[in-house]
Amino acid sequence: RGRLAGRAPSRLPRRGDAIALVKTPKGTFEAMVDKGVANSTLSTRKTLHASVMGGAYVGMAGLLALVISGNIAAPGSVVPLGVHKLVFASCFPVCVLLVIGGGGQVFSGNTATMAMGLFEGKVTKSQLARSWAISYLGNLVGGGMLALVASYTGLLAGGTATLAAK
Repeated sequence: RGRLAGRAPSRLPRRGDAIALVKTPKGTFEAMVDKGVANSTLSTRKTLHASVMGGAYVGMAGLLALVISGNIAAPGSVVPLGVHKLVFASCFPVCVLLVIGGGGQVFSGNTATMAMGLFEGKVTKSQLARSWAISYLGNLVGGGMLALVASYTGLLAGGTATLAAK
């Protein structure tokens, strides 16, 4: 009962049935076209909000990576070659998790999905231009606001500032 109530018995997986964890290339393309169509129908307000949050999430992940990898060693000590880059690269995927989990919209993803929708004839050029412009602007605002907060709070000092300047 509970979760399975109301489901047709023919839809329940049977022992030995194959379960696909990833989509085929064609399925992936179709899913991205569908996402582009969904993005094209979002209101300006929703697109802007998702884009501002996406820009802020990317900024947060970048700041996390800078703070941790920039302050990995005590001042004056030597860190083995490449450790800063390894730590930075290990921290930055948090960006993807934040954007996907938080429902943010990043311009690069919007560009891919909207272009696929246009190529398939499911999105118009005006919808594409509107979505790209709002997404780009929102990402700039979100990232810029996070940069101002980081600067105001003093997070861009010490090893973080040194690494950011490189």
